[in-house]
Amino acid sequence: MKKGFQEQFGYSVEEEVISSQCHLAIQIGSDYCGFSICHIERNQLLQLKRYTFNAIEPSLLNAIVESNPILDSPFEKITIQPDFTFSTLLPAELNIGDTTPLVFLESTDQQDHLITEYVRNKEMANLYSVPFFVLNWLVQNFPSAGYIHGHSVMIDHAAADLPNGLLRLDIAERHFSIVAFQNHQVLLASNYTFNTPIDIVFYLLKICEAYHLSQEEVIVEVSGLFSTDAKIYRAIYDYFLNIQLKPTHWDDGITGCPAHYFTLLNEITSCESFQEI
Repeated sequence: MKKGFQEQFGYSVEEEVISSQCHLAIQIGSDYCGFSICHIERNQLLQLKRYTFNAIEPSLLNAIVESNPILDSPFEKITIQPDFTFSTLLPAELNIGDTTPLVFLESTDQQDHLITEYVRNKEMANLYSVPFFVLNWLVQNFPSAGYIHGHSVMIDHAAADLPNGLLRLDIAERHFSIVAFQNHQVLLASNYTFNTPIDIVFYLLKICEAYHLSQEEVIVEVSGLFSTDAKIYRAIYDYFLNIQLKPTHWDDGITGCPAHYFTLLNEITSCESFQEI
């Protein structure tokens, strides 16, 4: 442990990275922060790092930036994916007036800042919160950045025709994000914490029950920090027939990790941010 955080993954090319030719993508949550630097024209991953900590604080974020001076460089594009507790989807026409009561229902801090995104081609609004001190820090350190939520990213990258349904999961150490689809419709988008792999299966089964999706027919598309011989993957495999690992599509010659580990981080680089802060 160093300076209150731990480097979980750290990869970089040997040659100098010219930031002005690159896209910096950042994921940030209550207990982690990660980033990738990808050459825009070559679609080549040049650097990827992920840090974990017990609780997010500006001092920790400052220390991470100090450990990675390239983050102070001018990038062609910067996109940030906040990953915090509250997120909800609304029909775009209902996103009017004060949405603060929705935050109170989730027991979110009243000081948190609400961001609204209009999800492309879905006529939906994605409302999510970011702790005030985190957003303040991000704006000060990355003033030119755009923002996009993980649910918006997964919706943007889902296949169009899904008659039997799709459960799109991205799994981290202690929580996972899921978006459920059928045909052209988004059924659900949520984040859940878990303690054991069977917790994840429980949520998947309840979603299938609620939306009348068949365990034998629904596609379960998974990415995240797990191996195919891990208990998480085996638990899902025991209950569902159509499991697909969602791979990255950048040119990765540095990590040596399974292609599904950093899919969401990769997909951020191919999404347009469309938020109102």
